[in-house]
Amino acid sequence: ADAVVMWGLNFYLGGKVMNARNECGVKLPLMYENKDDSKFNCVQRSHMNYVENSSFALSLLFSGGLCAPRVSAAAGAVYIVGKVLYAQGYSTGNPSMRSKGNIAYLGLFTLVGTSIYSALKIGQLV
Repeated sequence: ADAVVMWGLNFYLGGKVMNARNECGVKLPLMYENKDDSKFNCVQRSHMNYVENSSFALSLLFSGGLCAPRVSAAAGAVYIVGKVLYAQGYSTGNPSMRSKGNIAYLGLFTLVGTSIYSALKIGQLV
């Protein structure tokens, strides 16, 4: 279920970028607005941060879930909540508000642990 929610979150954040594009008048193909104080840039960066990190999170979710499915699912949920909080905070236009999403790291590092555990268990080292 976490993987499906992560897929949906990507589309949700992409939609927020398109809405911000319309509100701020930033035309495609520009990735960023050429202003220091830009709400659009904050919305765009929140989405790009998610895109940049989701492949790692999904890989860890799948590999950790092989031998620790419940812990991995819970960690994935924490990661998702953290990324939603990150995007909500960053999208305010005040980049310092993104720190509300730091809880995502708790989920991500737990997924690293479950992935290591799965590797060791599959390799019959534990």
